[in-house]
Amino acid sequence: MPLCMLSREAALMGVTPVCNIFISDYMPSAPENYVKVYLYGLMLCHTSRTEANELSLALKMSEEEVTAAFCYWQELGLVTFVNADPPEVRYLSPLESEKSARRISAGAEYTGLVRTVRALFGERLLSENELRRMIDWVEVFGMSIDCAEEVVRYCIGIKGRRVSINYMDAVAKSWADGGVLTAEAAAEHESRLSRLTTGAQKLKKSFGSSRAVTDAELKAYEKWTKGWGFDEETIMAVAMNITGASDMNFAYLDRVLDGYRLSSAVSAEDIDKQMKRRDAAAELARQMFGRAKIKSAPTNTHIDQVERWLDVWELPPELILLAAENSVNASQPFAAIKKLITELNEKRIRSVSAAREYLEKRGKSSAGSGKKPSRALSYTQRSYTDKDFADIHIDFSDEE
Repeated sequence: MPLCMLSREAALMGVTPVCNIFISDYMPSAPENYVKVYLYGLMLCHTSRTEANELSLALKMSEEEVTAAFCYWQELGLVTFVNADPPEVRYLSPLESEKSARRISAGAEYTGLVRTVRALFGERLLSENELRRMIDWVEVFGMSIDCAEEVVRYCIGIKGRRVSINYMDAVAKSWADGGVLTAEAAAEHESRLSRLTTGAQKLKKSFGSSRAVTDAELKAYEKWTKGWGFDEETIMAVAMNITGASDMNFAYLDRVLDGYRLSSAVSAEDIDKQMKRRDAAAELARQMFGRAKIKSAPTNTHIDQVERWLDVWELPPELILLAAENSVNASQPFAAIKKLITELNEKRIRSVSAAREYLEKRGKSSAGSGKKPSRALSYTQRSYTDKDFADIHIDFSDEE
């Protein structure tokens, strides 16, 4: 179907109807240039000529001035922005005008909000739907107008003036769900978020990453500090004391911190004690593997087991080393160590001398019964001196 339109000459011979209500109620108090924009735009509506810059060129006004004029008429309900990009303005009838005016401005109550957010967005036009959703933050979420304006400022600060209404809506809902409903609460909330972001970014930088903190990482950092009670210095110390910290991420650190939390160690002092105990267990595990002639290095599982023997069963380290030497000829040395230590613990044997006596009796008992003595006992056992245990270089005594 062919597109039909008036020529410029024919259009100029036509008539543009102007409602008397506009002339009597709106025009007298409106700025002169705003009236020009309204009338010229109304003429364009009746001539089907919609070139984007025709209005500003004809009136010798900048596009910003034209936009400001249409924003003025939208506040009064005479036009509405159907689309913001590309700009599309729809003129309303007097009845629609009254309805739209109530919907957008609701009297003087929301006029300030609309003007403020428009100023914040500068040249970007806001559609009626966008303004309506911002007003819903007040009417539905229960925010103060000042708080709603702060949501817009915050979102623009993060995403720029092209921020979507969906993003702003999500932020507003999050704030409302968290009880942030006033300007004062918003200021406190933003300050807290700023501190969290700074701390999380500093931590991420220590991992060798310069990328911005994600929402998930920020939530994790907030959980560690606000929920679990760790301070920034403690979190950083834990991260830097983990082997291969440069390859770490927030998910791994979360598991490490959760372990400290479950053991009620959230202060730097408590964690330092735990780290020292862990270092002691790791060193003892290496000594144990050496005495048992196990060629591989102890894994975290092995160290966890040694730590349990030291902290939960309260076994002396020399007893663990004795068990290692008694398992040197076993086909599975660590399993033999574990079995022997469990046996000694069940017998409440806590000293090397008592353990040797018990093992000697057990060996004789096996020989007397005709059973082949355990290979773990078929060698000359080592005698320990104080220097042997000093060579471990770890103080296993309780921390003060």
